[in-house]
Amino acid sequence: MASPAARPETTLHIRRVFNAPRERVFQAWTDPERMTEWFCHAKPEATGKLVVMDVRAGGRYGFDVSGADGKVFKVRGEYLEIKEPERLVFTWYWETEPEYGDTLVTLEFVDLGAKSELILTHERFANSDARDKHNNGWAYVLDSLQRAVEKSTGGN
Repeated sequence: MASPAARPETTLHIRRVFNAPRERVFQAWTDPERMTEWFCHAKPEATGKLVVMDVRAGGRYGFDVSGADGKVFKVRGEYLEIKEPERLVFTWYWETEPEYGDTLVTLEFVDLGAKSELILTHERFANSDARDKHNNGWAYVLDSLQRAVEKSTGGN
């Protein structure tokens, strides 16, 4: 299924500042153990597992996450660009919800000294409803990431 072109109503932009250096935030996205810790358990009732994570251009990733009702959600994708510690670009596809189609996620890690800013752009949604549902999901994911990267700094 072809993915729609990027348009403002089908593109999600999120900015988040972390009390952690960008290298630590980048590493949380690229280390399988760290990624499993915070991504697969973003919601308290969720449990998940990393199925595959090959962090290189052309490499694949995949997660299976179960909700409180036992329903399993499977996300899969391919890494398109890795520029450590500045940028990650990867496709995003819900295997269990193919109606969302193939979308694209770009993560930019901005160095703010002891802090960093993450700029997340998720684009190519079929419509604004799909974009808004993902905005809600990313909020949980980024809250979990924030707890994971800031716990080793004590939040300072």
